[in-house]
Amino acid sequence: MTWRYQPVWIRDQGEKLFVLIEVFFSKKGKLKSWTKYEPKRGYEPMGTTIEELREELELKLSDARRWEPVQYDKMQVGMEFRKLRDGDGKG
Repeated sequence: MTWRYQPVWIRDQGEKLFVLIEVFFSKKGKLKSWTKYEPKRGYEPMGTTIEELREELELKLSDARRWEPVQYDKMQVGMEFRKLRDGDGKG
């Protein structure tokens, strides 16, 4: 099973907030599962070495720039995601 980070957005007290969650894919590349978003509980980058920490931060930034955000509440098994055209997060 492959995985990556996916930018999603949620509404929190009327404000639109963007967060990263982990998404997991079947062998056919379809969404299989994802991490639950819990308000006020962030997913802190971590690593057993400073190099691992840097790699995780770079991966999160890369995926945030590469994939179009989706509404968290509308995610469903089997859905597909769209890549951003230019990869810089501007669409």
